[in-house]
Amino acid sequence: MSQNVKSFNEYRVIQITNDLLKYVNNAACNAVTAHEVEVGLWDRILEIRRTGLQCFFDKVGTGDLGESVELPHGRVIVRIEEKSEREYKTVFGKFTLTG
Repeated sequence: MSQNVKSFNEYRVIQITNDLLKYVNNAACNAVTAHEVEVGLWDRILEIRRTGLQCFFDKVGTGDLGESVELPHGRVIVRIEEKSEREYKTVFGKFTLTG
């Protein structure tokens, strides 16, 4: 993916951030308790973090570095021709990666 093109997920991060700020303003105007605001912020922040990680995966794509790559210790490895999917588990949830 081009570094200059914003993905859907990048726009989603901006939207979630704007929604978070609106939530804080509305909570302050409506005398919401600090505990309730904390819970509301936590949920929104988790969504930003997950969507941000998805943006990263969108940007790096399959991670294909070419026909072969030399590792730091000098070993050369070659690309496997068939694409495969794998589950990647993070603190933000599961992602399916293709490479």
